[in-house]
Amino acid sequence: MLKLLTLVPSPNNVKVRVALGYKGIAYEEIPQDPENREACLDMSGQALTPVMQDKGVSLFDSAAILRFLHANYSGPDLFPQDYEEMKKVERWEAFGRFGVKDSLGAIFMMALGRMELTTGNVLSARRELMEHMEALEATLVKRDWLVGNAMSAADITLASLLIYCVMGEHPILKASFFGPTMAEYFLVDDDVCPKTQAWVRKVASYDSWLFGGESSAS
Repeated sequence: MLKLLTLVPSPNNVKVRVALGYKGIAYEEIPQDPENREACLDMSGQALTPVMQDKGVSLFDSAAILRFLHANYSGPDLFPQDYEEMKKVERWEAFGRFGVKDSLGAIFMMALGRMELTTGNVLSARRELMEHMEALEATLVKRDWLVGNAMSAADITLASLLIYCVMGEHPILKASFFGPTMAEYFLVDDDVCPKTQAWVRKVASYDSWLFGGESSAS
């Protein structure tokens, strides 16, 4: 069975669990201690999560893991067959990696106590967050998914980054080690970008950690 080493609350780990849940792939999740990454090192030669081991292959980059799942498992596609549609997915992935993820970096650094939690820093981070959410809203008011007529890696990548800002009151998220700070300072109001918030919740519903599905049953 596919093994997944995770730091459970991390958005990159949410991303992989959503993809596994969406494709209906059974897996064994092995949560890691943030202070002890020996299992990650043994399996992949580096300390970051998620780490996936399957079919004799070990992968540790979440984008690479999604491509592996798409190529090796049946079920809903994570990437389109059409070349032009694929380019759209890759542009959204880049927007997540170099746009949303960069701005969220400051937010998570403050939540983890690695950056000073000042009014100026909070306002600056929230302003960038709103700019990115408004860009998503402009697309999602016209369509249900970012690319095509079904959920793809574009949706999974971006929605997973935003779960703490949209769903921070979810008891499981709030109980994580940086959840209370996220909920207090970076939770967006219910009436802000409503289509984007609904989309984040729809994507997150495939994560068995958040919603107790059966996809992680061993």
